[in-house]
Amino acid sequence: MSLLDKLDSNLIDEDNQLWENYKRPIIIGFVALLLFAGAVGYWFLRAEMWETQARLEYTLAKTPEEKLELVRKFLGSRQIAPEMLVLAEEFMRAGKVDEAALLYSTFVQTYPKHPLVNGAGLGLAYVDLARGLSAAGTDKLKKLGETRPPDTYSGLALLELGRLYTTAGKLDEARKALGDCLNVAAPDSELRSIATDRLAQITPAAKVDQKLLDSLAATNAQAATNAPAPGATNAAPLEPTVIPVTPGTNAPAALAPAATNAAPAPAPAPMTNAPAATNAPAGK
Repeated sequence: MSLLDKLDSNLIDEDNQLWENYKRPIIIGFVALLLFAGAVGYWFLRAEMWETQARLEYTLAKTPEEKLELVRKFLGSRQIAPEMLVLAEEFMRAGKVDEAALLYSTFVQTYPKHPLVNGAGLGLAYVDLARGLSAAGTDKLKKLGETRPPDTYSGLALLELGRLYTTAGKLDEARKALGDCLNVAAPDSELRSIATDRLAQITPAAKVDQKLLDSLAATNAQAATNAPAPGATNAAPLEPTVIPVTPGTNAPAALAPAATNAAPAPAPAPMTNAPAATNAPAGK
């Protein structure tokens, strides 16, 4: 037998011995891997079935109370998350502040990384304001306004903060809040338009920073021309901002610039004693 044949024979014997020594753990590991993959696939299948069931049952629910029970049943479902904010808004509009507060706080605790979490935070600020806790509500609005990167909800928080300051007569703070709102609002958005109009209402014409307004929104370049006369800082009351927690909208339609309550100027009285024309030629 040649040397090469002997080397080949020794290598084959070593391979056989190696296989005999490790074939049991290799087979066990392979089977375990298959079982793990099957378990993961089964878990994902069950999760999708659970999500489908949550969506179906919630769609069939008719009353807010039935929906609230389904939220408790399927809490953690990604299908339920946005519906929680819609339901909380329904409760707020119905005056059921406690139920709305429960939904908002549960959303923040359950979905802290959800894209709509700032919407729940804004809802909690409105809950505080509805309960008469103006200081707590204002603090929440300030924190939301400082969110970075900013989003629609941070802009809406600043808009509402400006309204609160205007109502309280704190016009400097109101101007700052509305200016910050313009900084974070999307171009050509309804939010930017409302903030510009409200800022013009409480800012004397001599103090309007037209360069700032032009740089923020070219479409609002004429906002300064609608500002009140210099020194007129007593703006009309602004309507509260509706809670914008419904997904898929940039701002609710109810968010409209506050209308002024100024009465129309009376028409001039007719001149009954008009002077006779002096330049008319005398009749012959």
